[in-house]
Amino acid sequence: MAPLKLQIMMISNSRRNRNIPEGDRVVVTLTNVTKFKHRVEIPIEEMNGYKGHWQDLLSEKEFSPKKERLSIPLQPYDVLWLVPHT
Repeated sequence: MAPLKLQIMMISNSRRNRNIPEGDRVVVTLTNVTKFKHRVEIPIEEMNGYKGHWQDLLSEKEFSPKKERLSIPLQPYDVLWLVPHT
């Protein structure tokens, strides 16, 4: 498995991406720290412009962008680690 390249950016305390120079993969982590369902809308340009499918490393669920946005439903206390699906 290739080293991970994390990108961190905070959007309303539920999404983080982090750049680590040693890695060559991107991981976007999403965490819902509430007892309510939420939907996170992320513009594709904020996901390194990757327009393909994204996959959660924990559940293996796949998510596809629509209209230049990635729409991710989060259950209460949900955690996702998204990587570009290859």
